[in-house]
Amino acid sequence: MNCELIGPRKLEYYINNPYSYIIDIRSKEMYDSGHIKGAENYPYDYLSSYEGIRAFKSQYRDKSAIYILYCETGTNSLLVCNKLALYGYIVKSLAGGIRGYNGRYLQLKP
Repeated sequence: MNCELIGPRKLEYYINNPYSYIIDIRSKEMYDSGHIKGAENYPYDYLSSYEGIRAFKSQYRDKSAIYILYCETGTNSLLVCNKLALYGYIVKSLAGGIRGYNGRYLQLKP
């Protein structure tokens, strides 16, 4: 399996898709300040560890689902995306990260 880069328009297709998960890998503080609708927070520092990968695999067992990852600029999500692809997940990374996304599903903290 390979990690696929997707743009903002393609991301919006997956946001309301019941067979996909949106994963924000930024820190909890960054996630709390604003994130994409429906995104779950799984910080990069945790997900980069053996323990974090193990927890992810335990929580997200469905390898037929699509996992969309994003970070601030797209670099870290691409790294994690490639790692998860090695475990057989269908994964995609948002090119440009949340900085490159200005769509209607951006939820900012008031």
